[in-house]
Amino acid sequence: MAGGGDIGIELVDKIRVSFPKLKQWCLAGPGEPTLNKDYGAIVRSLLEADCRINTVTNGTRLSKLDLPWDKFMNLNISVNEVEAEEHREITGKDSFSQLEEGIKSVVKKDARLLMTFVVGLGNVERLEDYLRYAGQWPRTTAVPILALTPQSEADKSSLLESEELQEAFAAVKAKTPESQSVAWPRFRAIPKRKGGCGMSRDVLVVNGKGEVAVCCRGAGPRSELGNVLDEGRAVWKNKALSAFRKRVWSNKKPIKCRACPEPEI
Repeated sequence: MAGGGDIGIELVDKIRVSFPKLKQWCLAGPGEPTLNKDYGAIVRSLLEADCRINTVTNGTRLSKLDLPWDKFMNLNISVNEVEAEEHREITGKDSFSQLEEGIKSVVKKDARLLMTFVVGLGNVERLEDYLRYAGQWPRTTAVPILALTPQSEADKSSLLESEELQEAFAAVKAKTPESQSVAWPRFRAIPKRKGGCGMSRDVLVVNGKGEVAVCCRGAGPRSELGNVLDEGRAVWKNKALSAFRKRVWSNKKPIKCRACPEPEI
């Protein structure tokens, strides 16, 4: 909601009118979406239209917002660390207490949480602590995200097939109570199949200028792919966006798409 300028309520309402069947929304960055001055108005507008909402947040401002968090599909809270000192070292801010206050405030409103932790070889010994922290909160699923920053298919495969990382995860998984909700990562290179990226088929990413893209992972929204303010619903099938989708579904994918961990379909 921050890239290309904050998305305002007017733009959101225009998108809703242009795409009346669009009922699932993800409010995310780049940047912290709850800093958007229209965040509350956008949430209320979408809920009034019977839309399903997910949001990705660092959690530090949740206690300051009086919103019906229980109406969200999920609140995806990116937790950098579960100890105040380590959290300060990573974020550069003394904001761990605000994170915990935010979590407490939305839990009181019966929110469903996805609590994400980035885990790699450098901090896999902390995995058990992360799961223990997530496990103390009700209606919370812990989501360990593999710290994959590959530049090529070969890099991605080697990271996914890391025996050291797999063994560490397996050891923690064996000790984790079955009652705890954990979305465990898959440790295998995703086989190539006939088809392409499901995100490019089902997702439309829009920034504050109305510029569009088919994915929030690779190449972001840019003017040459189209603009929802100028084209409305027609942007979904315009020539530039259609050509980009065909490229994503071909053997000539953009470099960022080639190393993406998302599965092909």
